[in-house]
Amino acid sequence: MSTPASTLTRRIVLLLAVAVLLLAWVVGQAVGDTIRLRPRAPVSVGSDGGAVALGDLATLEGTYAEGMAAVEIPVKASASAVTLDDVRHALTRANVNWALVSLKGHATCVLSANYAGSTGPVRAPQAAPAAPSREPMSPVGADGTVAAVVLAPVDADTPTTVRGLIESVLRDAMPDKADGLRFTFEPKHGELLNASTLGTGFEIETIGQPRLGRMNLRVHRTAGFGEPESRLISVHVAWHTRVVVSTSHVQRHERLTKRNIALRDAVIDRPGLTHVFDLDDAQGAVCSSPIAAGQPVLTEHLGLPVLVKRGQRVSLEVLHRGFRMDAVGFAETDAALGEPVEVRLDARRSRDTPVVTGVVTGIGRVAVDAAGAASPGPAVASSR
Repeated sequence: MSTPASTLTRRIVLLLAVAVLLLAWVVGQAVGDTIRLRPRAPVSVGSDGGAVALGDLATLEGTYAEGMAAVEIPVKASASAVTLDDVRHALTRANVNWALVSLKGHATCVLSANYAGSTGPVRAPQAAPAAPSREPMSPVGADGTVAAVVLAPVDADTPTTVRGLIESVLRDAMPDKADGLRFTFEPKHGELLNASTLGTGFEIETIGQPRLGRMNLRVHRTAGFGEPESRLISVHVAWHTRVVVSTSHVQRHERLTKRNIALRDAVIDRPGLTHVFDLDDAQGAVCSSPIAAGQPVLTEHLGLPVLVKRGQRVSLEVLHRGFRMDAVGFAETDAALGEPVEVRLDARRSRDTPVVTGVVTGIGRVAVDAAGAASPGPAVASSR
């Protein structure tokens, strides 16, 4: 025959089990969400620019990610593509919690309603009779080659040399950086680069996705004097722009303010780096890793705020076999949400004082795996 006390204990254990399962389900719905930028989107913007909903540009995986479908991504006037950096900046301004979602996918999403061209290489414009036509340009094909055919009379904007044609092709492929792109070619290709495209057919084929840094491309001469031929050349692509940099050495967990960051001119020639271009995106963030003076601030430097500080009295939650044990301790280091932290179970820093390692779960709260707890000392069973 069960007593009222044992019945109450069973009910408490059952309620705790239900609460743990519910919490695990909620966390599972949020953590690990992904936003994947598509290679192409059937949308367009007007000549004055505008904005495109995130849901039209990316595949949203997870409940938290799906909740951001209506976030607007600004698009510059007559832009042909949206980049990962554009999406990241817009989401940061929308106060997205980067601890709950990751941004992946293609580096560039081409707005295909603006550009619906063919899939061949870009050809140099040929002299044409009256009423010529211009095919719409598709900056990047599915295989990474620059794609379009241009037939137009020579005008002030028409490249008249192979060098000019290559630079025009690469700027069209990277529209968000076009104004600041600078190109450096090898001197041995000078004769080819200075060759006139007037009266001669040239096609430019990029090898791989157009990007910053060193890249290779092929120049095909398809018409004109002599036999058709192809030449493989390389070009170094650099982007001259303004980025957020540290004006002094910034320590881990130090807050970024106008006192330690500023906008500076910079040359970016390495693909894959996620620079911060707006002071508003960095101000107030807590630095997740040290930044040397004069170095650019990257998005991975923008960490979560510190929730536990060194020497702070913290609440320990030790889970073991379905029960939760509560204790108190003192943090040995600063730590943000989700970061590991060592906790000493006594304010005295003697060698024999037990130390456990846990994970920060909130302001002044640390969860400890019972298997890793050294000796939790005095603890009280909790039914909360």
